Amino acid sequence: MLALDKMDSAEIGRYLAAQGVLPIDAQLTVAPLGGGVSNIVLMVRTPSQCLVLKQALPELRVEAYWPSRIDRALREAEALRIVADHLPGGAVPEIYFIDEENFIYGMSCAPPSAKLWKEDLLAGVVEAPVAEAAGRLLAQTHAIQDPAVTQRFSDDEVFWQLRVDPYYNTTAEKHPALKPVYEQAIAQMKSRKLALVHGDYSPKNMFVVREKVDSRAASNSERDSPGYDSGKEKMDSRESGNDGVGAPSGLEGGSEATPTNPLLLLDFEVVHWGDPAFDIAFCINHLLIKSIVNSHVQQEYFRAVTALMDGYRDEQPGVDWGELQAETRLQLGCLMLARIDGKSPVEYIKDGPTKETVRRVSRFVLQEQPSAMEDIYTRIAMETVD
Repeated sequence: MLALDKMDSAEIGRYLAAQGVLPIDAQLTVAPLGGGVSNIVLMVRTPSQCLVLKQALPELRVEAYWPSRIDRALREAEALRIVADHLPGGAVPEIYFIDEENFIYGMSCAPPSAKLWKEDLLAGVVEAPVAEAAGRLLAQTHAIQDPAVTQRFSDDEVFWQLRVDPYYNTTAEKHPALKPVYEQAIAQMKSRKLALVHGDYSPKNMFVVREKVDSRAASNSERDSPGYDSGKEKMDSRESGNDGVGAPSGLEGGSEATPTNPLLLLDFEVVHWGDPAFDIAFCINHLLIKSIVNSHVQQEYFRAVTALMDGYRDEQPGVDWGELQAETRLQLGCLMLARIDGKSPVEYIKDGPTKETVRRVSRFVLQEQPSAMEDIYTRIAMETVD
């Protein structure tokens, strides 16, 4: 099997020519997009083109041993092609080819106007309309109810490898008193197989696009973004559809069009048919943890959480919202503590006092099981008062 990180530029050029993506004589540069832990991600540029290559690693680059199936890259590419047919134009990257033999796929780059939502949020720039759009796109993804999609993504082993074991089981081992609650949350996810779940619906996997871009694929100058590396493997401006034969549609530019949504979604590698509450909680968790870190603009994060939930509810009017909120709060408490004491702690919290604050809030959510999100806002505000 080919290993992208072992190939030089000339080898990658020949590989892409064999995939029908670039001419054999293309002059290209290759740059790794580092910082991520689960994939090899490369940006490839020619004088007129830009694309991203992604290949899953068999073992994640973290301190603890953390293996996962490498075919998750193929599932991710396929999921991107599927959701592209159900989401507004430009909501996901364009897929240029899928190499099943080597577990590699290629996709479009992000436009230069795009910025990772995580970067804005960490800087204290919190826009409720962006959060509302995130809620709407998530609801539209969860609304895909095709039996073929259900069957294709019924295998949730990767979700267990990358989420349940490192987040839930590992954290429960460190907090034995909370183990029954974690078991309850896991049982809930096992029993609620209701939707196509992203599995990593995080601000680090969302580009905010604020200017006009080509909804099919950006032009050469637009694609020269430092781009896809969500913290930094995001140059997967990630994908949408070509079977790898001939020149991919849109790879060499196109007319400008106003995006029909302000977000570009990435990283569907944990995709599976499962519990929609997990995705909602996963994203809300990141907003609330940042509200603890940037307490000077705390209310803005709370408004963003409310906007995200409103956006989701508006797109899913038939959902029992009270039930879904209760299920979401359970997963939220588990995930919040896991981002401090699980295998993948948030990298931007270094000091002990802030970690303890997050622990106290998460214990409150898990032990008290508050009846409304506003109760969680109140507890966070109380814990972070100067």
